[in-house]
Amino acid sequence: MADSVVGQLAILAKSQPDKTAIIAHDERISYYGLYALARGFCSYLKGIGIKKGDFIVCRASAAVWYWAAFFGVHLAGGVFVPLEKDCSTDGISDVCSALGGAFAVVSTDADADAFGRTSVFIPSREVTALAREHFDPNEVFSFPSARDVGQILFTTGTTGKAKGVVLDHKYFISPAVRGTGIPYGVDTVMALPAPMNHLLSVGRCTCVLYNGGTAVLLDGLTDLGAFYAAIDNDGVNSFTLTPSALNYLIALDPDEFASRADRLKFIEIGGEKLPRARQTELISLLPSVRLFIVYASTETGEISCYEFSALGATDDRVGKPAPGVAVLFTDGSGNEVGATADEPAYITVRSDALMRGYWRGRGKTAPVGSGDSVTMSDYGYMDEEGYLCIAGRAGDVIISGGHKINPSEVENVALESGLVKDCVCFGRKDETFGRIVTLLVVAKSGEKCDKAALKRYLSSRIEGYKTPKIIEFADSVVRNANGKIDRRRYAE
Repeated sequence: MADSVVGQLAILAKSQPDKTAIIAHDERISYYGLYALARGFCSYLKGIGIKKGDFIVCRASAAVWYWAAFFGVHLAGGVFVPLEKDCSTDGISDVCSALGGAFAVVSTDADADAFGRTSVFIPSREVTALAREHFDPNEVFSFPSARDVGQILFTTGTTGKAKGVVLDHKYFISPAVRGTGIPYGVDTVMALPAPMNHLLSVGRCTCVLYNGGTAVLLDGLTDLGAFYAAIDNDGVNSFTLTPSALNYLIALDPDEFASRADRLKFIEIGGEKLPRARQTELISLLPSVRLFIVYASTETGEISCYEFSALGATDDRVGKPAPGVAVLFTDGSGNEVGATADEPAYITVRSDALMRGYWRGRGKTAPVGSGDSVTMSDYGYMDEEGYLCIAGRAGDVIISGGHKINPSEVENVALESGLVKDCVCFGRKDETFGRIVTLLVVAKSGEKCDKAALKRYLSSRIEGYKTPKIIEFADSVVRNANGKIDRRRYAE
């Protein structure tokens, strides 16, 4: 196996040249064709002066040209910096400034005037043509090493401030070869609806291609017809989604979703916890499909996965640490401590495939991690069977009367009641207890929620100190662009 995904792409371009690598809308490209485009774009970049370590900032797109650019930059030794498809010109400028300048910007024509004088500007619509024009079948290439920096992913994380996470090539090949039990292989045809600059898509697309499968790129789930057509016509047998995207699919038409069960092999859910009630529903809807929760972050890559279709629905478990990953627990000063369900601690991850750090952010990196470890913002513990359990984000945990309460646990139980459509739990300031557990609920369409019945249900299933003292109604729950509850909106 190669030390980089582009190196593996070169191997597969020879061993399975005609196999479809990527499907994007009406465009299909084989492994040979994708590698040929990467070679051609690499030659173009070298011809205009790119050197090892130069930054290429690119507006993301669910398109073949985007992945040709991705691999072409890597083959040239450059560092690929993907940004949101709909980011503003000012947003691109901010990232270029944070990087100290970019060698080139690949974007739509509308950005030409803004970057043509400060960087090489490459219209995204011309990437494929440039690659074909500069392709030389006799040119010899060297490949990046596992420890060469290949990408900087900008993420808002939990602070709302953009952070450039520096990633090397080993970061992307590790989940493809670790053997976590997720059945990636040459027969994998995976739909990727998440934005192409997010770890959920970047990491899974590279994982699929490293294993010789086929990646099907989608522009989100705004067009459900396209999603189901990918299953019906393109042979999609797996996909990766956030819980919010999955909820959208099921809520819109559960029968339509379940009718494809016999065509699916596995589904990955990542980006946020999946409530136990939703896990149980999925097992019922898709009895023959393997269902995985994946716990990961941009800083650490994949930490663990839990096959709840085989092991049972769970409130807190996210699986056993992946091979090559060690998990320990630390206090606020970074000291290793014991952790239990009653006294969870910060989850700290050790691995040889973590982020390299934050770009130009030594001060920012220090509290998160250094060397071979990264400390998460999640509290957790290891249960008696060796499964990693999440007890909520450190900043989200409610401390009421000295007790630590995971808001997502309360939310999960409320959703299991069947009495509410959506909900959010948070702590409201109180002079006596510090915080009072508060639950905002969204009633099901056309129905009234019986507040007393909900409180009785909650009281019968969770400890008294966790039971909300205040239950109020809301029209909706505020979520961020990734579908996660925007808990900062509810913080007091």
